[in-house]
Amino acid sequence: MAKRFFVRAADVAPYHPANHTGTTNRRLIGPETVGAKNVELVLGVIERNQGAEPHAHPGIEQVCYLLEGSAVAEVGGERCEMHPGDSCYFPAGVMHKFTAEPKDVTERLNRELNALLKRAEVRDSLARQASTPGVQRSGSSLPM
Repeated sequence: MAKRFFVRAADVAPYHPANHTGTTNRRLIGPETVGAKNVELVLGVIERNQGAEPHAHPGIEQVCYLLEGSAVAEVGGERCEMHPGDSCYFPAGVMHKFTAEPKDVTERLNRELNALLKRAEVRDSLARQASTPGVQRSGSSLPM
C-alpha cells in the first residue's frame, strides 16, 4: 500500500483482537496505512458489556480515549469508570482490562426518570386545579 498521510476509517479493514469479546478494531495509523514506525492509532468499537479480558502488550504502550458511552478500565491494580472525554494509559507489559458499560441501562433509567417527573408534574397540576375555586377538573385520572 502506498504511504500516505490521511486515512479514512471506512477504508481500513476491521479486525477482532485476541483476548477481546464484542470488539471490532481498525488500525488507522500504523505501518500498513501510513508507514508509521513508532506510533499507532486504533479505533475500537466495543459492544455493551464486552471488552478486553485481562492481558498485557510486551513492548507496546497504549492510550485509550473514550469517545462515547461509558466503560470501566483496570490497570496496575487501579480501576476507573470512564466517560466521554476521559483517557487512560496502559504501560507496556502491564496487565489491563477494559469493559464497555451497558449504555441501554442508562438510557432506560433516564426514560423512567423522565416518565416519573412528567407524572409528578401532571399530578401537581391537577392538585392545583382542584384546589383553585372556579377551575373545573377534567374527568381523566392519573395513577399516583
